[in-house]
Amino acid sequence: QAIMVAAVTTGCLGFGRMGPNRELKFALEKHWRGDIDEEKLLEVAKNVEESAWDLQVDAGIDKIAVGDFCLYDNVLQWAEWLGIIPSRFSHMEQGTGRMFAMARGIDGAEALSMKKWLTSNYHYMVPEVDQSLKSLTPNFTSYFQDINRAISKLGANKATPVVIGPITMARFCSFKCEGNTDLQRFALLDLLIPVYKELLTKLSQTGVTEIQIHEPALVFAESSLSPLFKQAYPSILGSIGNTSINMVSFFEDVGEENYRWLLTLKDIKVITLDFTRGDNLSLVNKYGFPKNVTLGAGIIDGRSIWKIDPRKALPILSELSKLNLTSLRIQASSSLQFAPWSLSCEADLISHTTGPVLAFSEQKLAEIVALGEFARGKPSPLLDGAKKAWTKYQAALSADQTISKRIASLTEADFTRAEVYSVRRKKQLPGLPPLPTTTIGSFPQTKEIRSLRNQLKKNKITKEEYNASIDKQIS
Repeated sequence: QAIMVAAVTTGCLGFGRMGPNRELKFALEKHWRGDIDEEKLLEVAKNVEESAWDLQVDAGIDKIAVGDFCLYDNVLQWAEWLGIIPSRFSHMEQGTGRMFAMARGIDGAEALSMKKWLTSNYHYMVPEVDQSLKSLTPNFTSYFQDINRAISKLGANKATPVVIGPITMARFCSFKCEGNTDLQRFALLDLLIPVYKELLTKLSQTGVTEIQIHEPALVFAESSLSPLFKQAYPSILGSIGNTSINMVSFFEDVGEENYRWLLTLKDIKVITLDFTRGDNLSLVNKYGFPKNVTLGAGIIDGRSIWKIDPRKALPILSELSKLNLTSLRIQASSSLQFAPWSLSCEADLISHTTGPVLAFSEQKLAEIVALGEFARGKPSPLLDGAKKAWTKYQAALSADQTISKRIASLTEADFTRAEVYSVRRKKQLPGLPPLPTTTIGSFPQTKEIRSLRNQLKKNKITKEEYNASIDKQIS
């Protein structure tokens, strides 16, 4: 049964950047080898980015995130744009070369460290603040070039610039000076506020109707962040005119304190919440939602490879419809950069048992639009099909008793070794010391190993020859 909400739009918080066939990955590797220059690299990147825009336009997405595309990592890119540069790289010119140096390291200067991005398996480069950072020298030239290109292609109403918020940047920085981290975050924020104020003013002057400020730091239950948020907002929003601000959080609920604070911000016209993780639904039900603000409802799981399950998604939409919202924005729970590009690139997966219940980034765009249509009171063949696909898939799993039978047939003997450890140990790795060293993870991908793999793909050598050559390389 369809659900009616007053005004419904659709939006996207970001899209993948590697390309359907990993075009950017290969271009990056060529650039780092010196096979192509920066101009050619950027050409590939722009083509990938614009193909992502085309997918979203063709799907019918109303608000498309722009300015979120980067060559390596979003947090690293924003550190470069803002001028948060550790002293060991400060001698380098601003731009892509310095950003890659911070990502990969150069002679005499080790790379920035990597850390998991919130609760995901994606890793970001950790910006460093050391004693040399007394002021910021931001340079948003390339950022505004991307924004203006997006406006030319998509229009000022559809193109929605993405800004990683100042509190998130301060929260995810590593402070190398001795002293209280909270005080150092405040000191950094003092430098960031005028930069963000000017940035948002200039963005509003481009004519865009909405700006996404991504503040995933909102999901941390850290009381020390609350004063930072209150210092930055609404201070940085002072000169944006009629441009709407979409305050975006993801990967968890924002907690009671932050949710109640968000409701007090009169300059925020869209509040985006993740309804696939945490319990933002309880917060909305408990404290309500402002009539003059659009709720950005992240109901489609942006981190999942699975197709929407209407049995889970529609009850959330039904609960939200009871709030008598003035405006609802249907979108994924986060940027779609965490999911593969498109299921159409994976012929083997499509024919697999799980194929009918998979959905990658391109397919999730269709789900967003379908859920938006359903929220407008229209029936949705896509949602009906998804429900049938899940029912069929789960029935197939239940019907396949192979694993269940194998588990049921296990006996005590299956858990008992034929020989005691003292006997087994003498047969294991003979000639090695009691604590031998070993590699962790993958071996380096040398030219020789890449050549062997290429020969195997082209059927120039057999699998047996390949394995023997790899063994030789390892030894």
